[in-house]
Amino acid sequence: MQIGKGPKTLMTGNPHSNWAYTLFHKHQYRFYPMKIDTVWGVYHADGGIMGEMKYVAGVLFRGNHCSLCDITHKLAWEKKQMKQMREDFGIPFNLVHLNEQPDDLLEFTRGITPIVVGRTNTGFVTLATDEELQRCKGSVDDLFSLISSRLK
Repeated sequence: MQIGKGPKTLMTGNPHSNWAYTLFHKHQYRFYPMKIDTVWGVYHADGGIMGEMKYVAGVLFRGNHCSLCDITHKLAWEKKQMKQMREDFGIPFNLVHLNEQPDDLLEFTRGITPIVVGRTNTGFVTLATDEELQRCKGSVDDLFSLISSRLK
């Protein structure tokens, strides 16, 4: 395990079966494991017809965009590569719009979307910020490399 600042992450389990990811936080020389049971990507846009229309108008007329949308979608459809990588990831990986979030996720992500987070037994941890998603430049591979690096 590396020595340094912040939470430590380890990957356990057989990569050819179900993967179990565990984060460890050090507190007074003890380690407390927190298993990530679900990954959530939260777009910076509302879902539904009106939400999609508002997002498209923002892109066309105000230059707005969502860095997570740039990675996961091509036009209005999820990229095949993204869908396949989410299915193969080993941890449920949900993609939701602002108005589709469970209440606890909404509370954690308020004002910091788009974002990718992991749900643990004690709450949520950030796996990728908007700035980090922007650096992926629309690449699904870069997103999964970033998330995986946070889980090692």
